[in-house]
Amino acid sequence: MSRITRSNARPIQKSKITIRGYEFLNFSNAMTNETFLRPDMYKIINDDEELDKNYFREETCDVPILFLSSKAQLGIQCKEINYKNFQVIEDNCSKNYKCSVIIDNKPGTTEMTLSEVLENMKVEYSKRKHIYNFLSLNYTFTELENVFKCPTFVTELDLAISNWPDVLKIAQIKCDCDNGIFIEKLIPMTWNYCTISAKGSYTDFHIDFGGSNVWISVIFGKKTFWIIPPTDYNIAAFELYLKDSYSKKKFFGFCAADCCKITLIGGQSFFLPAGWIHAVYTEEDTLMIGGNFITSAALETHIKILKSEQRQRAEAAYTYLYFKELMWYTVAATVYDVTGLNYIDYKQFKNIEYVNMCQCESFYQKNEKILSFVKRYLKNENIKNELINGSYFKKNTTNQIAYETIVQRNKINKWTVKEAKGYKSLLEYIKKYNKLMEKNVPIGITNCNKMIQDFERIINFASDDIFKLNIKETNLSIISWNRNLREKADKERKRKIQERKEKNEKF
Repeated sequence: MSRITRSNARPIQKSKITIRGYEFLNFSNAMTNETFLRPDMYKIINDDEELDKNYFREETCDVPILFLSSKAQLGIQCKEINYKNFQVIEDNCSKNYKCSVIIDNKPGTTEMTLSEVLENMKVEYSKRKHIYNFLSLNYTFTELENVFKCPTFVTELDLAISNWPDVLKIAQIKCDCDNGIFIEKLIPMTWNYCTISAKGSYTDFHIDFGGSNVWISVIFGKKTFWIIPPTDYNIAAFELYLKDSYSKKKFFGFCAADCCKITLIGGQSFFLPAGWIHAVYTEEDTLMIGGNFITSAALETHIKILKSEQRQRAEAAYTYLYFKELMWYTVAATVYDVTGLNYIDYKQFKNIEYVNMCQCESFYQKNEKILSFVKRYLKNENIKNELINGSYFKKNTTNQIAYETIVQRNKINKWTVKEAKGYKSLLEYIKKYNKLMEKNVPIGITNCNKMIQDFERIINFASDDIFKLNIKETNLSIISWNRNLREKADKERKRKIQERKEKNEKF
């Protein structure tokens, strides 16, 4: 593979920046190099603009978004309050919450309590012995959701919210919990994370688990991101980078084809599409919230990154929890939506210990507060009554009817081309890795082979008769969707380089 490099581009002269733990990295060049100024690589949504959720269902879902609109407008913050310190975390989270903290940007984490992390953040920067970076305070189903919550486009489009059985979401609250952390998880709880980062924290290039989409919002502070699209070239180069023992001396942004630097300050939010490779540097003490979500439109990329994780043999802790199980539920939901054929046996859920506790009225009275948080992630508004009277477990599996007589074309017509491509990628993955998928069939799913046959018929019908996916087509490029901006950026860059050349020639 030929190496693309632009590290020789002339940087703006500034004082040298050194990152603790990455002392051999020429970070000043990465911070100041004009090559990474790429306004053509992301879209800006201003305060007076509305975001159509179809943006995340079309080809545009591959384009990052910088939101200048308020957090309340996005549905992220309940009240318009400008938080200036970490008091909001102290007021709404257990001080004994166990945190896995990165210290001085070194590999691995150290376990400490949330109160220890916050106490360190209160110390004047010049007097701190260490740099703490706590990336994963999962506040789903906690008091902090009264203050911050995931955007409405996440709850509307995330496949785990849409397709994961609601009974398991409710049963989750009865799982063992230790100071705010669920020891056992029945569901993928990826929607709400809080990040507490000290000035000088750095997270090297990575892809979020499962190639998931990412939403982030800076409450206060300042973070700089370098983002790289998940093209085949970039993913292959990134896999080589991870194997390179000298990677701490290299900045991957100079090796990739197209890298954009963007700085976020308090009040700004950002959408990073599925699979994008990114690094993050914290320029000021920062409180940031965010989360991860899986969408049907991004399934092509999710599957691509899943394959990359398999090649890298990524540890389970760094992958999307229950990804393959979620894909089974997604197939079942898609088949049911299009044909009415039901491949979920609801009686099986009754065998789960925690589910039995959810069938009493007293359970809902005792857990009224936490259930108010869970409610936002439920699709069945009547599930409480169905669990109490037992009708939830009596739903019939109806999968013996001939597929051809019940397919509803109007349901498929609601898909976008991007979603149809995603479902096709999912089908291809299941067929190619059928043995691996068979090991991860979740509770409730029944008659897998027939369900996949019906799913394949739906995809073939959609591909051949509706979306014509087998016909060669021109796709929207994720880095040239706004050519005018790109041309302007290139012209401005060339103009500045020419000015410097002329100035140097004079002297």
